[in-house]
Amino acid sequence: MRIKVLIGAFITLIIGTIISLICVLEIPRLAFTYDEKTDSYILTNVYGSFSNLVIPTYHNDKKVSSIGREAFLEKDNIKEISFEEDSKVKTIESGAFSFMPDLVKISLSSSLEVIDNNAFYGCSLLKEVSFKDDSKLNIINGLAFAYCPLLEELSLPSGIRSIGSYAFYNSGIKKLYIANATTFYEHALDSIPEENIIYY
Repeated sequence: MRIKVLIGAFITLIIGTIISLICVLEIPRLAFTYDEKTDSYILTNVYGSFSNLVIPTYHNDKKVSSIGREAFLEKDNIKEISFEEDSKVKTIESGAFSFMPDLVKISLSSSLEVIDNNAFYGCSLLKEVSFKDDSKLNIINGLAFAYCPLLEELSLPSGIRSIGSYAFYNSGIKKLYIANATTFYEHALDSIPEENIIYY
């Protein structure tokens, strides 16, 4: 009996030590929340230091369907973000990547359908946002790319159907390629000179 107690105490000590090390050393890891409605996971937080981050397609054998609200808010050191080739992410929620001080490049997945409000707001070093040729993106909501001064060129997928208010406000965009069929909300293209908008 005493041996079992000692073994139990030892295991508890080991687990406690591992948890403490994760907290203290900030071992790089992603946090997810299960969504019963969609039987999928939402990426909700990131811990530790990443330089180049690849967002996984699955977590616990279930798909990752969205990047949660403010999941990467103010996270530093991350310079580049991409998605696995068969990504299932459909939504980047409000403020998900906002105020990331070191983010330079993000390559978005073809499965992505919605970029929500303030998604990349205030990413001061963001220079490159790329989309797949078969991108399913159709909605960019308000202020999504506002205050991204180094983002000078953006070629949006042909499936885009609506762009929200002030989506590119105070961005550095000098060339914006966009489909003719797109619907614009009030002030959607404010701060982009008309001659810098190329319709196709």
